[in-house]
Amino acid sequence: DSDHYLYLLKQVGLAATLGLPYEFYYSTSDEIKMLKRLQKLGVQKNNFIIFHTGANWEPKRWSSQCFYALIQLIQNREKLPILFTGAPEDVERTEALARKALLTGLQVHSLAGETTLGELGALSSFARVVVSNDSGPLHIASGVGAKTIAGLIMYGIRNRIIN
Repeated sequence: DSDHYLYLLKQVGLAATLGLPYEFYYSTSDEIKMLKRLQKLGVQKNNFIIFHTGANWEPKRWSSQCFYALIQLIQNREKLPILFTGAPEDVERTEALARKALLTGLQVHSLAGETTLGELGALSSFARVVVSNDSGPLHIASGVGAKTIAGLIMYGIRNRIIN
């Protein structure tokens, strides 16, 4: 997206460099707070998955059913703790999904509505992978160098799960 706008600037004669990496920065206090939170939850750094189920626009939001099916697929391969993140308006959805996953014995925790953007960046940098709808947290995860699963890839997975 940023390259698109930088390209437009170049077209009107302004200096713009295309292809710059996207980076997101967080503070040391964000990092320390998230490391303590992981310790309190009994979750090891680099050994958990983040699921961010929210998105500002409903068409960009993957269903809870599909997120749950993906959780089961991942857990069948490797038992990794799952941390749900989200905005305050995502709390109800993520907690329902977490309760459902807990009933099947999966280790899950909902942090929806409990992190700042900086803390989300720090947490994402510690995750094995971040699974997200096409939303701001996806870009934050990418900006801290996290591996991500999102956007069109998720729609392809959804089609395989449902069909």
